[in-house]
Amino acid sequence: YLHHVTFPQINNGCWLILVNPFTQNGRNVRLLNDLVIPMLEEAGLPHKAISSEHAGHFSEIVSALDDAAANYYQGILIMGGDGSIQECID
Repeated sequence: YLHHVTFPQINNGCWLILVNPFTQNGRNVRLLNDLVIPMLEEAGLPHKAISSEHAGHFSEIVSALDDAAANYYQGILIMGGDGSIQECID
């Protein structure tokens, strides 16, 4: 199903990937390494992946994004469960 995903080219910025390695018994990390990163690389889209190190880490990362960083990143891909998404929204 991921082979049909398209990534819009809004600007030439980098995709920020936030991955929670603790969800789904590490399945997110395997999906990231086996599918997502190869697709981004094949499409020529720059990316930066950050793994969550502790509860609240995604919230810290997203809160620290200033205007320059927000303009640098084309989008954020969150690979985790409901809690990971909620951290980024809050």
